[in-house]
Amino acid sequence: MAFNITSLTDYTAKATEILRAGIFSNDIAEFELQSGIMYKEFLNFIDTNPTLVEGTCGSTDGGSTVLTERVIEVTSLKSNDSYCFDDLYKKALGNIDVPKAITEDTAAKISRLVSNMIWAGNGSNIDGWIAQLDDDSDTVDVTGTPLSVANIDAEITKMVNVMSEGLISRGELTIYVNHATFNIYKQARLASGLYRDQDTTFGINEQWLNGYEGQIKIKAQVGIAANTMLLTWAKNLVIGTDEINQVSSAKWVLDEVTELAWLKSKFKLGTSYKYATEAVLYA
Repeated sequence: MAFNITSLTDYTAKATEILRAGIFSNDIAEFELQSGIMYKEFLNFIDTNPTLVEGTCGSTDGGSTVLTERVIEVTSLKSNDSYCFDDLYKKALGNIDVPKAITEDTAAKISRLVSNMIWAGNGSNIDGWIAQLDDDSDTVDVTGTPLSVANIDAEITKMVNVMSEGLISRGELTIYVNHATFNIYKQARLASGLYRDQDTTFGINEQWLNGYEGQIKIKAQVGIAANTMLLTWAKNLVIGTDEINQVSSAKWVLDEVTELAWLKSKFKLGTSYKYATEAVLYA
């Protein structure tokens, strides 16, 4: 046969590496990562408010610096799946490396689940960014409506018009949307003859916002609800983990009694943000 369970030992070492690459993939690499969180920690960041005074002799105190604390909490998550390799003998698997294929596919599926959790939460122990910002009275809110090719430009303009000076000063900004909204925006560009071929240098699910090239891009993410958009800067959104303590792991375990092979995965994850005033939520 093209596979055997003796290779499971080798894949125990590889599985953790594959899991980490899947969870902390390029899809979330743009955001701020705070590691080494065992359970709860303060997300510490500085908010300075300098003022300019007349340049005369002497010393005049001006401005202020605020040390802001926000709690970020990580939750332990795990996935345990069992496989009976004897069942595979009846399948025409050819030269498929079964343990490798299962490990990589599991990591990819967990990565999508993680994307859902960081944006929308999982309904119990993780509140996603959208829910947290929606609950924060400092978030800049824009009342949403069902989006279409006909109105999406006007609705996005409402978000751009209420950006704070702090948000504008952050440099390149992103409007995060779901894939359906991204397709509506692309269809609007095609319908108006304003689709930009040069945006193909981006990923397949992102492009510049028309008229704001080099300033604001629009990007599709798994986990964002329909008719919901978030305009902010990427490093304003924080992901917490415990990678310093090497908690993340994935391993193959063979149960000699049942003869089932288990792929057991675990990791810690949490979300938070820095400035609600620098987030425009359309919902």
